[in-house]
Amino acid sequence: MVNFDDFWMGIGQVLSGLLVGLLAFAVSNFKRLWSRRNPTIQTVVNKNHKLKDLLLEIRLHFDADRVKLFQVHNGDYFVNGSSIQKLSLSHYVVGTGISPPFDVEKLHQNIPISYIMCCIEQCLKEPYYFAQVKDMSDDLYFKSLLRHNGTETALFSGVFDRKGGLLGLIVVTWRERVTVGQDDLDEMKTLSSKVSDELLLK
Repeated sequence: MVNFDDFWMGIGQVLSGLLVGLLAFAVSNFKRLWSRRNPTIQTVVNKNHKLKDLLLEIRLHFDADRVKLFQVHNGDYFVNGSSIQKLSLSHYVVGTGISPPFDVEKLHQNIPISYIMCCIEQCLKEPYYFAQVKDMSDDLYFKSLLRHNGTETALFSGVFDRKGGLLGLIVVTWRERVTVGQDDLDEMKTLSSKVSDELLLK
C-alpha cells in the first residue's frame, strides 16, 4: 500500500529545495547588479586615484605646471526643455611649488559649454588645441581663468566616449611660454584615450 504522506512529504522537500535554490540565485544576482549600480567607497577611491595617476603621467610627460580634468554634466534645463550642458573641474595635479587652481569652488565649477565654444570646437576638429594665452580670444572664458592662474601656455584635449560624445576636457598649462613638439602633441591623443577608458569604467 502506497504511503501518500511520505509521497507528499518528498514532493514538498523537492519543491522546498528548488525554492531555496531560486531564492539564492535571485539574491546573488541582485547583489551583483546592485554592486554595479552602487559601487563601494573603495571602488570610487580607486577610480579617483587612477584618474589622478593618469593626470600625473600627462604632467610629467609634458613637464607642465598643472593638469586639470573637466567633466561634462547636465546643469538643469532651459525653459524650452533643452539641457544646459556644463563643465566642472573634477580632478587636477600640480607640480612642486605650484599652487592649486585659483578659486576652484567658484570659477572652475558649472561652466556652461557656451562659454568655451572655441576650445570645444577646436577639440572636436583635432585631437588637441595648443595656444599661447595672450593670443586667445578675449571673450573666451578660459582666457581669464588661465590668467588668474598665471598661465602663459595651454594645451586642451577633448575626452570622448566610443561614439564620439564629449566626456570632458583635459587642460595642460605652463606658467611660461613653451613650445610642444608634434610627437608630444600626437601623444596627447593616446593619453586622453587612457583617461576616457577610465571614465567609462563602471
